[in-house]
Amino acid sequence: MFLLRREAEFDAREGPVHDALVEAQRACSPSWRGTPSGPRAAGELSADTDPAQLAFEVVALMETAKAMSLLHGEATPYVRARRGIASRLRTRRLKHSDTSRTGN
Repeated sequence: MFLLRREAEFDAREGPVHDALVEAQRACSPSWRGTPSGPRAAGELSADTDPAQLAFEVVALMETAKAMSLLHGEATPYVRARRGIASRLRTRRLKHSDTSRTGN
């Protein structure tokens, strides 16, 4: 969350702080992109889950929440993002749960 907040301040600025944030985001990027692969391999997410797409969607919700929160000065966008992320994960889990119940 710290990086998300700092990126909002320095996205459009040039200089050493911007460059350091770009490097930090790039260093974290492989980590969050691969995160859904583990649960998919463990059968916690449906086999047709695209880990990179799911990670992108989660980050997109967090980025939008960050921008809206800063613009409006309130935390409501984070609540909405949390709901959206939970819904997205539930959708991916439900497909797996439905399949395991039918034995397919």
